[in-house]
Amino acid sequence: MWKSDGTNIGTGIVNGINVGSNDFNPQYLTNVNGTLYFTADDGVHGTELWKSDGTKTSTVLQDLNVGPNGSNPVALTNINGNLYFAANDGVHGEELWVVE
Repeated sequence: MWKSDGTNIGTGIVNGINVGSNDFNPQYLTNVNGTLYFTADDGVHGTELWKSDGTKTSTVLQDLNVGPNGSNPVALTNINGNLYFAANDGVHGEELWVVE
């Protein structure tokens, strides 16, 4: 994942989510109160929910379906400062989730 302030000096990698891969396939980029939520595949956990405030230490996996299959979150939506999305935890099937 890259971050830029629009200058060469201010452009660089924040976190190598899928190091050595051509693509971690980020999707559903959604801002919730200054935190970026998105889905990505790190090559180990499958497609999962991630969050970041733009720093390396804050760019973290939210592993909803532990193991290699991923929870495949979709339709990330900010409603009144809460993140809503659908995901499969591997036990209950696809369900509605909320991050408050």
